[in-house]
Amino acid sequence: MSIIKDFLLQLTFMVIPIFIYHTFITERVMSVKNRKVIMTMLWGLSIIACMSFPVVFGENARLELRIIPLLLGALYGGFFSGIFLSALIIFYRLSFGLDIGFYNTVLVLLLSMPVIMYFQKSFVSLKKDKRVKMAVALSFYYCLIGITCFGILRGFSIENLIVPFIHLIFTVLVTFCFTLLIETIREIHQLRLEMQNSEKLRVIGELTSVFAHEIRNPMQATRGFLQLLNEPNLPKKKKEYIQISLEELDRANAIINDFLSFGKPSINDNERINVGIQLQRVVNIIQSYILYRNVEIKTDIRDNCWIYANP
Repeated sequence: MSIIKDFLLQLTFMVIPIFIYHTFITERVMSVKNRKVIMTMLWGLSIIACMSFPVVFGENARLELRIIPLLLGALYGGFFSGIFLSALIIFYRLSFGLDIGFYNTVLVLLLSMPVIMYFQKSFVSLKKDKRVKMAVALSFYYCLIGITCFGILRGFSIENLIVPFIHLIFTVLVTFCFTLLIETIREIHQLRLEMQNSEKLRVIGELTSVFAHEIRNPMQATRGFLQLLNEPNLPKKKKEYIQISLEELDRANAIINDFLSFGKPSINDNERINVGIQLQRVVNIIQSYILYRNVEIKTDIRDNCWIYANP
């Protein structure tokens, strides 16, 4: 029972940093750099706790899961997090005494950390499933290096290697579970952010119809007065100005209609449309935007290209 309690205590030391970081830090600390620093500190505390309260099998038989906070801190925190956590392990292990265990720790870190940091950049760009697999593979590699170094320093015998093999099994299983847990929490957090953004867009879409109605009222009034001013005895130049104004008001009204149609839920209302005319309408709508961005659109639109689609 004592071994089970010690093992559960080791797991608790790793669950607490995950809980604290994803509950209190991710939404309150905006800077990515500050978040990484806090994450590194939390994993550092987890490492110290794991090394301070190991699972004891008997005399000189200790099992600790410090590799998991080190691995997760290096993969999610980056190069400097990996260096800091490695140095922390070395100095804290040195406080226990300069023995074979210390030399084994230093040797394993020197052989495994360069490989872990090499794969860290690709780890960041991978998807959830591949991240879990890579974390498990790296933990297996670390433990394999540990068993090899341990065997070289103390001899390859069943008695000496039974604890390292138990350590390997536990480490791989726990790494799988904790990496999957972190990735699931990150996925849920991302989905929640997307839902918040979707809610904002929905509210904006509802307000758009109100704004469009308020804009249309003065436009219709302006159009009516321009039609009243368009008398037969007006000079030709003024008639042209009034006609241009009416056309521009109609174009603005058409843009508002298109904008509202785009904001509504899509309906399968297909009809026979001329593709060339629709493309030209799109170009006209975004003309002012592309001029502001110093972009020029060149078109080569053919006539009589008809399809059945939603305009």
